Amino acid sequence: MPVNAKRTFEDYYPGYKGSTDAPFEIKTAIHNLGAISASGNYFLTVAHSDIKISKVKLVVDTTIAIDTTNYWQAQLANLTQIDDLLSTADNMNYDSALTADTPYTITPDQNQYLRDGDVLELQLTKVSSADNLSGLLVEVEYVVTGRVATTTSTSTSTTTTTTSSSTTTT
Repeated sequence: MPVNAKRTFEDYYPGYKGSTDAPFEIKTAIHNLGAISASGNYFLTVAHSDIKISKVKLVVDTTIAIDTTNYWQAQLANLTQIDDLLSTADNMNYDSALTADTPYTITPDQNQYLRDGDVLELQLTKVSSADNLSGLLVEVEYVVTGRVATTTSTSTSTTTTTTSSSTTTT
């Protein structure tokens, strides 16, 4: 191609006709949290633009057996918008083992879009006497969307108005 030739979208994405048809570029944020022995909250990423969280993978270096009494719960939260990304916290080793060196995938089912500057957090809860999470590695998979995030959660509020009157006697 000559040096001064103008490149087209198809030069960068062969087979795609326009920017709305382009493949999303998957990006990741990786954090080595190490050994986790108690419940805690862990910052995962600050959105550098409008993004969609595709999934979060957790990897431990020691297998944790299935246990319906002693297990770990995980929740993903957008701290900036005060939204959970999971409608129900994920009971990680409640019905399947966390196998050493094998990704355990959590897929958000709501509020997956984060705005530029939003903070994503992993909230881990140790239920009863669950085994420690050894060598915990967390990978957040996301795509840059360029769209404004919207949330799916709802809330109800009640407003009470109290009116008072006073009488002055002379």
